[in-house]
Amino acid sequence: GAVLTVALHRPAVAVAFHAGLFNIGGEGQAAMGGLGTGLVALAALHLAPGLPAAVLVPAMVLGAMLFGAAWAAASPAGSARSPRRPAHA
Repeated sequence: GAVLTVALHRPAVAVAFHAGLFNIGGEGQAAMGGLGTGLVALAALHLAPGLPAAVLVPAMVLGAMLFGAAWAAASPAGSARSPRRPAHA
């Protein structure tokens, strides 16, 4: 469990750092993504009980992406900081 979590956070941190930012919100985004996945699954269970897995799984992934993105957008501006800003001439 923990190894997979770290392995999935590394690319996100690497992309942000390469862009000149330091992302400190990966754990919250993962937690909100899990919440979004669970809520989509519960909603599908109650609203469309016979929904095939070929439709449910992509909907759950989309729910995870939306909840994680909403959490990232709601974070304060100080959560993404630049560790190195080059001086422009």
